[in-house]
Amino acid sequence: MPKFIRVKTVPGQSDSLMQERDYYVNVDLITIVEQSPQSPDRSSLRLVGSDHGIHIAESAENFLSRTGRA
Repeated sequence: MPKFIRVKTVPGQSDSLMQERDYYVNVDLITIVEQSPQSPDRSSLRLVGSDHGIHIAESAENFLSRTGRA
């Protein structure tokens, strides 16, 4: 059974995301979690089959601990 985690996007990272939004991501489809070098409370997620990351308002460490992968 897929496990979904609620994340908040980082506003202003693309034209379509000018405001913060909540999404649910399937943790089984995440291939990379990358910490932002400029901000300790931001990271990005890469999903299977996607060339673009989802920028989230959460550190990579915190996100991974919520998924049970840390």
